[in-house]
This record gives sequence, C-alpha cells and structure tokens, in this order.
Amino acid sequence: MITEQGWIEESQDLLRLNIIDWSRLNNYWDNPAEAVETIMSWLIAGDTHWAILKHNMEAAPERSDWPGWKHAGLHDQMGKIFWNWFHGAPNRGKIYFHDQPDFHGELYMEENTHRFYGDVGQVSASTFSLTLKLFNANDIWITVLDSQTQVVLEFGNSLREIWGNVLEPDEEKEITHWF
Repeated sequence: MITEQGWIEESQDLLRLNIIDWSRLNNYWDNPAEAVETIMSWLIAGDTHWAILKHNMEAAPERSDWPGWKHAGLHDQMGKIFWNWFHGAPNRGKIYFHDQPDFHGELYMEENTHRFYGDVGQVSASTFSLTLKLFNANDIWITVLDSQTQVVLEFGNSLREIWGNVLEPDEEKEITHWF
C-alpha cells in the first residue's frame, strides 16, 4: 500500500526518504553536500516520482529457490525476505542479487516491462550516483528499508540518454547538469 508519494524537487525531498548513506562517499566527493548536489541534478533531470510502500513482506511464504547471497550484516536475511515477497505474486518479474547495487531485475506490470535496480538498506552515495546513469524512462529504483517498508523511485526521463549526451555533446545544446 502506498502511504506517501510525491516528486523530487529539492534536496529535502531526497533526504527525507533516507535511502542514501551520506557517510559512504568513497572518495567521489569531499563532503555530503557535494554528493547531494550531484545526485539532485540527476533526480531533477530524471523527473523523478517517489513513493513509500508499506506491507508485511515477512507474510510471504518462504520459497525453496532462494539462490543465496552473502552480504554484510542482516542484508542477506532481508534479501531473502524480499525475494520471497517478490516471487509471492505470480509472474511479477525477475530479480538477481549481487552488490553495488544489491539487486536488479525486471518488473512485469500490465503489458509493460520495467527494469529496476535497488538496495537493501541505505545505498552508498557513490553506488546510487553511478547507477542513476543506467536508468531509462519509467525504470525504477527500489530501496528495501526493512521488512515493512520499500521506497520506490520512478524516472520520467531517460538518465541514460542524458548521460550519453554529456559524453557526446551536441554542439548546439547547453549541458547544465552537474556530473
């Protein structure tokens, strides 16, 4: 069930979602303010909608096809809970676990397939920033904060295309984003 939703229009919108660990900059930025500014430029360019979903993922029946996933802390346990919930609905899609970010896959919704990436718990600022460049319009980011809460971002514009334009700029276009 969606409990809250909105558009990312300013840094407070992103910060209140609590999906990024601002202490893990991994030498990409000198301080969290620089990281916020960079990531916000992508989210605004991406015309990003957010939603907080609440449901009891632990209520999903345990499945025998969990592929296993070794990760720090309780991430692997939450990953398994998310796996069970994800596969609890018939033909929801495909999901693969790895690291940086923790998972990716395809979500089947009506007649459309949406790619998604996501993380269990807070994602590092650097991983989130790098992953943003992979998103096409209507792709989705999912953060599994706990067994009851998911934060979902959906991108209205293709960040992959915007990144491609930065790498091969059109002489007549002015690039105004931070990268």
